[in-house]
Amino acid sequence: MNKTITLIGFGNQAKAWAMNLKDSGWNVQVCLKPESPSKDLALKLGLHVTTLEQAALNVGDFVNLTPDHLHHEVLKGITFLKGSRLIFAHGYSIESKLIDGDKLGAEIILFAPKAIASELRFLYETKGKLAAVYSVEFAQNKEQTKEWIFELAKALGINAGPYPATFEEETKADLFSEQSILCSVLPRAAELSFNLLRKNGISEELAYLECWYEMKLIANTLVKLGPTEFFKLISPNALLGGYKADKLLFDKAYQNKLETLFEDIDRGTFYKQASDADFSALREAIADEWGHSSLQQTHLKLKSQLFED
Repeated sequence: MNKTITLIGFGNQAKAWAMNLKDSGWNVQVCLKPESPSKDLALKLGLHVTTLEQAALNVGDFVNLTPDHLHHEVLKGITFLKGSRLIFAHGYSIESKLIDGDKLGAEIILFAPKAIASELRFLYETKGKLAAVYSVEFAQNKEQTKEWIFELAKALGINAGPYPATFEEETKADLFSEQSILCSVLPRAAELSFNLLRKNGISEELAYLECWYEMKLIANTLVKLGPTEFFKLISPNALLGGYKADKLLFDKAYQNKLETLFEDIDRGTFYKQASDADFSALREAIADEWGHSSLQQTHLKLKSQLFED
């Protein structure tokens, strides 16, 4: 079983992959541009650093951990040798046809841990539960590739699954969950609730604790117990209040908006929007908006008291 792997890129996710795999006894090398500012850190961590052009001259197993919208630039002009395997940690660039997997020369594989970088490392170190999904739909020897993926998963710290999913399924589910709840409803509903409490005379500390800090505590309990046990556990007032808000907020109009979000992904509209987007400008604008929010200012004031570094 090959335990040498080449990571393309060295952002937060790649750093977590590298440290986990290295600690599991795998030989890890990292592909970076010669002028990359990440080179010194990779070397400091004891990793071999090379360029993608050089690494692709040999048969090997590669993991593309660069940002999805840059895959076509990162892989431009690269043809892997027959027998190589190329893992994507998200199906987006294949499903959106940002790149043509057939022209890369390598077997295209999906392996997607369902955790952000910090959690991927933390759960590995604490032996916490960590899930992933995979696809070998484009592999020639599916069983052999699946066996290797499961070995990789174990070394990375995956102990739930990994569960099968096609590139299409993973891409649509990942994009939709980000849009429908994770990166939209959670932060914005918390901010709107925080602002309303402040408007009605509630202190910033209490409003923050109720609308932001408790979100993690409740979410952890909800996810761990499941909805049935969660609603058995909460107080009578929380039960009634949640039921009231459920019926008031999540009406047919809300459901229609969810349908619109999914249809834009399903029909490829979102892919076009992403292709046309200036992500640097968008990230700067959103950071500026949140940076001037009362919620963010309160977070900065309280985070050292409430969260460990």
